[in-house]
Amino acid sequence: MPDYKYSLFETEDVTAWLAFTGFFFLLIFCDLFLMNRKKQRVTLFAATCQTLFWMFMASLFCAFLYQRYGRKDAYQWASGYILEWMLSFDNLFVFHLIFRVYQTPETLKHKPLIVGICGAVVLYESGKLLCFYQ
Repeated sequence: MPDYKYSLFETEDVTAWLAFTGFFFLLIFCDLFLMNRKKQRVTLFAATCQTLFWMFMASLFCAFLYQRYGRKDAYQWASGYILEWMLSFDNLFVFHLIFRVYQTPETLKHKPLIVGICGAVVLYESGKLLCFYQ
């Protein structure tokens, strides 16, 4: 028997989700047009700096969750982030294989990755909105 009392999204969380979505797209804009505006091969130093930047942004979001919702929610989000980080390592090998098979030039590798990430977020967010308004 389904539990009809369970609600995935609460109305008081809409502002937080909209702020998160707006901030996400702002960061993607910065990634596309500031950090990776030149089509060139990414060096190990540049990749390390970008990785540290994204980890710092994730830490700021976790601090926001801690401040707004408390220790438990921040801990749950950080646990999910670390788990997703670990699970994404297998994707590196898949991407490497695909780029190698199709002989993708170094300068074009960033674009399909960003399109895939943005597509996943848009589909995820639209799915949440559909669940929220049902």
